[in-house]
Amino acid sequence: MTKIFISFRNGDESFAAVTLDDRLSARFGPESVFRSSRSIPAGTDFEPVLWRSLGLCSVVLVVIGPHWLTGRAGNNRLWDHEDFVRREVALALRLGLTTIPVLVGGAHMPGLGELPAELAPLTSRQYRRIDARSADADVRALVEEVARVVGDTGPAAAGASTVEPEARPQGNNQRFRTGNAVQARDVHGDLVMGDKVDGPKIVFGPGGRA
Repeated sequence: MTKIFISFRNGDESFAAVTLDDRLSARFGPESVFRSSRSIPAGTDFEPVLWRSLGLCSVVLVVIGPHWLTGRAGNNRLWDHEDFVRREVALALRLGLTTIPVLVGGAHMPGLGELPAELAPLTSRQYRRIDARSADADVRALVEEVARVVGDTGPAAAGASTVEPEARPQGNNQRFRTGNAVQARDVHGDLVMGDKVDGPKIVFGPGGRA
């Protein structure tokens, strides 16, 4: 059953959603984490799967990059009533789900004047930041916070061995091995994975709800 829903905008630091999916799936199992481009099979009518999965989850991670509000074309996509990101976040807020904004790529937390009225409650939700300088530690800290919300019942809690990024084969994820210790923060902590990262990124092309 889905516990964690990852909402993100296609082409807006999409690699951050992939990395979160990878780490959360390792902790709780891939069936407990929903990321549309992995979780919806090819040829499936994706909307029923999307909304059903969102309704079943406990936590929604809203990945907010520099183009989250407008899209890469700068056309203010979040104000489009048919925009999937807007609809996902609006439903999560309406259902009263734990909704955590995750700022990446140097993005700022949107203010009230930047959001449609139905998304206004997002501005009062405590956010987390994933920084390129401390990405690995930041993601680990976020996974632990999610674990406290959903119940620490994943493979790691059950005693199954988990592979830390340092033990993984060399690849794109190695770009994020900047293991600085997490600093203590107060109300709006700066927990970013972003365009400062040197090397290739995972960016999905157009088509469907990626």
